[in-house]
Amino acid sequence: MGVQGLTTIVNKNEKILFKDKEISKTKLVIDGNSLIYYLYENRYINLKHGGDYNDYADRIKTFFSALRSNQICSYVVMDGGYEIDRRKHETHVRRARERISKSRETSSSEARFAPMLCRITFLAVIEKMKIPFVVCDFEADHDIATLANAFQCPVLSNDSDFFVYDLIKGYIPLDTLSVSESSCIGKVYYAKYMQKVFPGLQIPRLPILAVTLGSDYIKRKNLYKFYSALPDDRSINNLTVIQSKAIRWSISASLDDASSRLEESLPETLRKFVKMSLTMFSDITCFEGFDLVQYFLNKNTNTTDRLKENHRTGKIPVCAQNILNLQEIFLLCEVENIYRKRSIHRSTIRLRKAIYAMLLGTAETNIFEYDRYGGSLVRFKCTSTSTDGVQMPKYIEKIRDNEKIDILCSIFRFENKEVLDKFSGNTKLFVLFLTYWVKHAKPNVDSIYIKSLILCHIVLTARTIVKTKNYQSGNSIDRILLNMHKLCVDELKTLLKRSEKYFLKDSCNFSIGIVHGFSHYQSCFAFGTYLNQLLGCPIPLISPQEVFNGTFLHNIYVRCQNYEDEKVDRKIKTFFQNNESLGKLFDDLVSAVKENVNSTRWKVKRRQQSAKISLFTGDSGTFSFNIFNLLRRDVEA
Repeated sequence: MGVQGLTTIVNKNEKILFKDKEISKTKLVIDGNSLIYYLYENRYINLKHGGDYNDYADRIKTFFSALRSNQICSYVVMDGGYEIDRRKHETHVRRARERISKSRETSSSEARFAPMLCRITFLAVIEKMKIPFVVCDFEADHDIATLANAFQCPVLSNDSDFFVYDLIKGYIPLDTLSVSESSCIGKVYYAKYMQKVFPGLQIPRLPILAVTLGSDYIKRKNLYKFYSALPDDRSINNLTVIQSKAIRWSISASLDDASSRLEESLPETLRKFVKMSLTMFSDITCFEGFDLVQYFLNKNTNTTDRLKENHRTGKIPVCAQNILNLQEIFLLCEVENIYRKRSIHRSTIRLRKAIYAMLLGTAETNIFEYDRYGGSLVRFKCTSTSTDGVQMPKYIEKIRDNEKIDILCSIFRFENKEVLDKFSGNTKLFVLFLTYWVKHAKPNVDSIYIKSLILCHIVLTARTIVKTKNYQSGNSIDRILLNMHKLCVDELKTLLKRSEKYFLKDSCNFSIGIVHGFSHYQSCFAFGTYLNQLLGCPIPLISPQEVFNGTFLHNIYVRCQNYEDEKVDRKIKTFFQNNESLGKLFDDLVSAVKENVNSTRWKVKRRQQSAKISLFTGDSGTFSFNIFNLLRRDVEA
């Protein structure tokens, strides 16, 4: 949730509030959402080209391997959907707007945010590493604290809420943890030390302070009337007036008095959140959702509802719960050309309509999509009607896998199913994503985009095979590369050596237009994966780390963008060292897409990509007008 200004207060007194401690031979409850963003944003992984997911996967593996080496047993707890009472709606809107602003900055600075396929990558990696994890029904903070006390172990997170909870073994902020294969040292915070800094601010009073400072539920702007009635306090140094007033009042007020005084000063719609917040912070003896101890010890999800069970075990996307409960979805901005009014997600509306139909039925139901339009956030209105007459099954229906694959082919508009049958495993899904992308992306993507992605998938798979002992084949690409590796290790290493320079960031030739095209693919990947998951994975899932490295894709495209198709093929096949099997696989994948795409879309006239081409900009590249600054209208999707 986050408490406004509390991290600042704590950091100014860190010598008293934190204790350096060696962490080993213990359980550790990890805030999964915090870790997902921290490992991408704070480990210097390149974002400028849209996401280097193989590097991100390596960071995740390194992090959890190091914890294991120190005999730390990790339990990852993830946030679920948004609360039904929309208590954090304003926060979600603000964050979506901030992400649009950050995306605008990525081409000229090192703005940081986690790209859209990070959660899928994170879950794929920790599942393969057999790290225990769970997805809560809603926000996870309270249940993380409850689980940590039940396990008598610390919490690892980057959320200021954990400065308020009375955690028996303390709270470790992520940015204070130093972990390697040989040691793990963190700064551990204990709430009981707060009264050493502020005499009288005992643990039962910290929830009052949290509510008084302002949170995602009750914004500070809603508390100004309350602050104005409090006496000034100059006795606390180095803090703002509001922080000083809040601390002094929290020390003197009783829990009941705090609740009634705060409620009196707030609008009617916010009053219920005062007691709710005070109770949430004060009582961490019971889980809000379901018993996480039983879940981790016995794999008991405490439900007979198949959808709930699959949500809690991470087998379906979290957005499914928001669609069901709230009929809304936030489509987060990627690294894309903000000066184009259409976001990358407009091209995947067909996939989302299929998801809506599965979850809500085909009766006309309005779903609101919060998405970028130009440089602003807009609420688009969409319906859950069927797509081109494709009969979408309800989520609870049981149908055969071959029928599910037929549905996927229909939704992805992949006409020649016998072509898909040539491939095995998740290569089928890779081909479906590629084909949909080429058919629906606007502006159109050309054949170089397709060939770059196929090459990237081959190279990333080869990297994994070389680094993994006893690698098991799962698809068409795996089998050929694994055979190469067994017959001639040097041949595969040569492929990797030739590709290495394309993984290096080259700022001189950066083109946001090229990145924008590949970001369209990320949207296809995300919603294609969600649709496959909701159908029960008739095709095995494919992880972004096996397919997408934005830096590599951008650099290959730049190298090939002025070549004709035949020369592009020759250039790419030099990576394969005349290996006939690999060359044939490449040709088969290209043909599979080409045979299912209109020829006018395949042969796009290429032009110089520019970040400044737009109806929304003048010569300077800044917005000449902006009619969607506020969420004041619904736009038909």
